[in-house]
Amino acid sequence: MKSLFRGKKLIAVAAVLLLAAGGVAFVALGPAGAEGKTVAPPVEVGLGEPFVVNLRDAGSFAKVEIVLKVDARAELAAAEAGKGGGGQAALGEQAAARDAVIATIGRYSLDQLLSPDGRERLRSELRKAVGRAAHVKVAEVLFVNFAVQ
Repeated sequence: MKSLFRGKKLIAVAAVLLLAAGGVAFVALGPAGAEGKTVAPPVEVGLGEPFVVNLRDAGSFAKVEIVLKVDARAELAAAEAGKGGGGQAALGEQAAARDAVIATIGRYSLDQLLSPDGRERLRSELRKAVGRAAHVKVAEVLFVNFAVQ
């Protein structure tokens, strides 16, 4: 009887150890099927010189410096495809992104950009417009400097 109890105890301990090892492997390696699919944090990308854009109001302008947080995997794929690794293709995308920023900001009035809601709406529109123009997923638009007059 003692040996039967001892055998069941050994099986229970082995089962607990096996479950613990599986839990450690799950945490360390992630769920099955996710091998090689690590989530990279977004990459910050500047758009060059600050923008000075005439606003919809006559005589008003905005001076804005923007940094984008873009999907790192999309940037890597673009670089591998020859679209983001430097040279003319990267310059073309930056030019398209800058053009989208100028067009989007130019549709706003001074009063709209003075309000916090207006700046948040601009941020949202810029995320979409620059993403379409540069063919990249923009996670966030950061205003590094923002002045209107």
